[in-house]
Amino acid sequence: MKKNSIDGMKDSVRRSIRDIPMPSNHTAVLKKNIRKRSAKTETNPSEYRPRDFSKVTLWSIAAISIIVLGFAISSFFKGATIVITPKQQSVTLDNSFIIKTGTATSSSYTSAHVSDSVTYTTEASTEQYVEEKSTGTIIVYNTHSSSPQTLITQTRFESPEGLIYRIQEEIIVPGQKEINGEIVPGQIEVIVVADEAGEKYNMGLTDFTIPGFEGDARYETFFARSKTNMSGGVKGLQKYVSPEDKDTISSSLRGKLQEKLLTDLQARLGTEKVIPQNGTTFLFDSMQQEDVTESEVLFTQSGTLTAIVIDRVQLESFVAKQASLNNTVPVEITNISDLDIYLPEDTDLTVDDTDLSVRVVGDAHLVWSFDTNAVVDNLLGQPKNNLSKMLSIYEGIEKATATIYPFWSRTFPYEKDEISVEKVLD
Repeated sequence: MKKNSIDGMKDSVRRSIRDIPMPSNHTAVLKKNIRKRSAKTETNPSEYRPRDFSKVTLWSIAAISIIVLGFAISSFFKGATIVITPKQQSVTLDNSFIIKTGTATSSSYTSAHVSDSVTYTTEASTEQYVEEKSTGTIIVYNTHSSSPQTLITQTRFESPEGLIYRIQEEIIVPGQKEINGEIVPGQIEVIVVADEAGEKYNMGLTDFTIPGFEGDARYETFFARSKTNMSGGVKGLQKYVSPEDKDTISSSLRGKLQEKLLTDLQARLGTEKVIPQNGTTFLFDSMQQEDVTESEVLFTQSGTLTAIVIDRVQLESFVAKQASLNNTVPVEITNISDLDIYLPEDTDLTVDDTDLSVRVVGDAHLVWSFDTNAVVDNLLGQPKNNLSKMLSIYEGIEKATATIYPFWSRTFPYEKDEISVEKVLD
């Protein structure tokens, strides 16, 4: 019986907890506990979600690292930019100025010359016998005395090769004169024509003597130099192109050559020189014809552009005086291409040793200048709040702003190459 009693106890102990009957209010108690835990979790979620705390920490560290890196990069790329608005004024002009002659680098104006040629090819199948004389332009000089010298029609000029060319009209060569302590020869331009037809009279630039003065002191003191090539001479069979077609070709080539010469001269002069609107003259050689194939003819048109070139700084100085600006620093005309700048109609563009009258008409926008290098030098290492005070010494500066980086810096850099200056106009 004891054995049975023990066995019964063992069976009772081995029963599963699931075999234990639940209290009648178990479900209600369980739901209440779940609600309490949920409320507690919402009140203090970090207590029950430790992983969220790690994410916040990592994001904070990343943000701080980015900020530190940004500061480091900003410190590496340091510098300053100064934006300057110069003093400006608009004036209405209708004034004439007297400008003086001299060299291209030191005076108000000088003469500039540029030569070139253009070509055109056309078809021609027939031939004809042609005789034409070479022509060109020379400059006759008088270094003999201050007295003018008359040269009659058909006066001869001889090249070093012994070829004779004659003027076709009477001319008067001005006497020499003294300019700025120097003796300047009198001079005049004139067209000459070869004594005979033929290609042998076609030649490049050279000097000429006057045979009529041989045995006289004037033989050494009167002479001439080519201004253009001697061209157009021909004698023999030549491809035939009608005179009308030649005139059309010549007109077209001269127009193209004028445009080319002007473009070339303006590119050579840059922005520091100004050419008056009527300050140019073109001198063309005779158009050359060359048979290049059995059915083709090549025409070549050569010429020279002479221009009165005014020094821009001098012109701006004259304008400033006329406008009574009372400036002590140079001013610049920023819209000079909008102004009408011209010479009197009777101006002789072939003479470059006399004073010239120049008229300027229009609304000029004047901008005062300032020394950029001096501005940078004065600001090196200075506090930013000293900007206005440091720049107040410059007459040409109206106002200025500065940006310094890194943004927390309050002083300008100590190195020149770390400061840039920008000029802005109203």
